[in-house]
Amino acid sequence: MSRSYQKFSLFALDVIYLQEALRRCITQEDLLAKTFYESLFEEHPITKRLFGSEPDKQRRMFATLLESAAAEMMNPNSLEPLLASVGNHHRKHHLTNEHLEMGRIPFFKAVTKCIGETEFSEQFTTWNSLYSMLVDLMQGGSISDDPVILKPEIYQQKSGPDSD
Repeated sequence: MSRSYQKFSLFALDVIYLQEALRRCITQEDLLAKTFYESLFEEHPITKRLFGSEPDKQRRMFATLLESAAAEMMNPNSLEPLLASVGNHHRKHHLTNEHLEMGRIPFFKAVTKCIGETEFSEQFTTWNSLYSMLVDLMQGGSISDDPVILKPEIYQQKSGPDSD
C-alpha cells in the first residue's frame, strides 16, 4: 500500500522547513550525533550492545544519513531506497522496529540541542511527523507521488488570493 507525505501530516512548506533545519543541525553534527547516542543509551541501555565499538564512525553515519535525507526530501524516488537500505542495515545488526521507536525521544533531544527549545516546541508536530516517516520508510514503507504535497511551487500557486 502506497503512503504519502500527507499520511505523516507533512506538506510542502513543512518539508522545506525540515530541509533547512536539518541542514542547520548537520553543521553541528558532532553535537547532534553525540546527544542522540548519549540519550539513546541512557534511556535504553539495551541498545548500546547493538552498536559497534566505533562510536565516531556511528556518529558520522548518523549525520550522513540525516544530511542525505534532507537533500532528498523532495525526491521520494531517491529517499525511499536510501531509507530502505538503512533499514536493511539496521535489521542485519539485529535492530528491530521497537529499537527504531526507542530513538524518537533521543532524536528530539538532539534536534532540540541544535535548533533550540522554542523552535522545536513550535515545530513539534512537524518533527514528530518526520520521525514517523523516517521509521516507516526504514521499515519498507513508501511515499506516493502526490504532486500537490511534494512540489512547493504548486503549493505556492494554490496559496494565492484565488486559492480554495
